[in-house]
Amino acid sequence: MSENLGDRIAARLLDEIVAGAFPPDTALPPEWELAEREGASRLTIREALRTLRQKSVVRVVRGRGTYVQPPEHWSPLDPVVLGSLSRTPDALAGRMNALLEARMLVEVGVAELAAARRTADDLAAMTSSIEAMREAGADVSAFVAGDLAFHDAVMSAAGNRVVAALYEPIAQLLHETRQQTSRDPVAREHAIAAHERILDAITRRSPAQAAWAMRDHLAQTGEDYARVPAARRRRGTRARKGA
Repeated sequence: MSENLGDRIAARLLDEIVAGAFPPDTALPPEWELAEREGASRLTIREALRTLRQKSVVRVVRGRGTYVQPPEHWSPLDPVVLGSLSRTPDALAGRMNALLEARMLVEVGVAELAAARRTADDLAAMTSSIEAMREAGADVSAFVAGDLAFHDAVMSAAGNRVVAALYEPIAQLLHETRQQTSRDPVAREHAIAAHERILDAITRRSPAQAAWAMRDHLAQTGEDYARVPAARRRRGTRARKGA
């Protein structure tokens, strides 16, 4: 119970920080004040502040208190941090660009390996995931599940466990971004068409074409994210919070 409350308090503080209530290099209220405000024990407040420290959102200055770190110091792969930033699209944009660059560096090479190493089972998994995306229609959650399954299948076909392990923190963040872009029907059409091109290249065992198709897919993903109105992304986030 106490741990869950601490997590909720940490999330509320993070939202306040992102909204500008506590700018970078300013101190958070002291523990006793936060405890009164939140109706929680000081122990729970310490747990919440420890959570924010682990995410590099705040730092402790001995004898002075807990201070907010500049956003560029925050943990870049933390889903909670990314989710909070998503409620202020301008703050999220830089993170999304960096995430897309990281995906380019990894997934293009993974597609090349997949084209050289794929098995019949790998192709079946990719085909099944594309069919799931088509059948999902406007069901965003089902569409995203199929989308993620396709990229998982490509990663599996590449057959490199080290790359898969290194990529896992990035993969955990993709659900949030997919939920946002996949609300747009045009973005869903783009994703299905791109996956079909990637699958075709992998099926034909063409590493160069697979790499090109994946690079083109990720570039289109970036364009779709920029095109989807910020207001729609905010509405989607609020809907998830209320669910």
